[in-house]
Amino acid sequence: MKKLVRSAGGLLAGLLLALSAPGTDTGGTNLSHPVSAEAAETTVTSTYGLTPQEKRIYRYLKEELQKIADGSRSSTRIEIKSQKILDGFGTTKTTKDVYADLQILADRVDTRAIMVALKADLPYDLYWTSSGVQYEYGTSSNGKKTWMSSMSVVYGVTSQMQGKTETTLKKSAVKHAKKCKKKADAIIKKYAKKSDLAKLTAYMKEICKRTRYDEVAAAYPADVNVESYGIGQSFQMLSIFDGDPDTNVVCEGYAKAFKYLCDNSSFESSKVACIFVTGTMYPGGYGGHGWNIVKMPDGKRYIVDVTNCDEDTVGAPDQLFLFGNKGSVASGYKFGNSLHYQYDADTLLLFKPGWLKIAASPY
Repeated sequence: MKKLVRSAGGLLAGLLLALSAPGTDTGGTNLSHPVSAEAAETTVTSTYGLTPQEKRIYRYLKEELQKIADGSRSSTRIEIKSQKILDGFGTTKTTKDVYADLQILADRVDTRAIMVALKADLPYDLYWTSSGVQYEYGTSSNGKKTWMSSMSVVYGVTSQMQGKTETTLKKSAVKHAKKCKKKADAIIKKYAKKSDLAKLTAYMKEICKRTRYDEVAAAYPADVNVESYGIGQSFQMLSIFDGDPDTNVVCEGYAKAFKYLCDNSSFESSKVACIFVTGTMYPGGYGGHGWNIVKMPDGKRYIVDVTNCDEDTVGAPDQLFLFGNKGSVASGYKFGNSLHYQYDADTLLLFKPGWLKIAASPY
């Protein structure tokens, strides 16, 4: 029987848009203007490549996103009120083109990198969004210098979970998510007394037992608007733990679920940790893919590709679980003669190179 390789179409990029809205009076010349932005985890975070200012925004958003996920915050419009963050944009010389002045300030922060980092570090808390992010900026000027006076980040809520508006989450969606989370937590509790290796192995098997690869969602092009086609939940770990055989996932869902279980576990060795990475699998046109890297008690790091450990895949049942081989962060790592894991630019930016170096042989 031919073994399948699953990856293409398995990553949710999300379109990052700009949003214009009225500014607020801070005693200077105030404006808001669309600023363009491109589309686009454990005790180990993916903030290595972020600037100090980007890390401030990351931390602020992370806290608010977790509040949205647990239902303690209803609006997905996040206004950044921290003066330290706003001051972090610095100032620019005021010109006659107020929109160009704003663009100079906004360009000092890579919002796309922040969003990718949040997705990598929050495998559960972004279950409610798949329709992208919008930004709103406001500036003030004293005639000589211009500075950032306001910033808002507006997350769209997936249509199935929207409340009365596009930026509110309905209570039933939060309740459903908490039920799924409770089932995931029960797995962690079930294996709490097992050894580190036994625990990780059990997590991989539990995930594969509860889901199947969503071939329909994976068939769409990588840049498709997942919200328009109603496939957003195929990228979320909820579809693994909801007990519904009709809700399955692509690689991102597998990897998020494994990371969540690891992030919320206690291990015998303090060295054990897990990250979620993205890249490509080739040759053969396999395309975009998401998987995990796990650091083990020996201090080395290994590939865990739960997607391709599921039944009828090239790595089943556990050949791509804690896998290692000769290679490099730059050139990637091969599995057999037909599979090659290559990190993408996002992963290379957000994690320390040492975290991406894989052991020369399986664990």
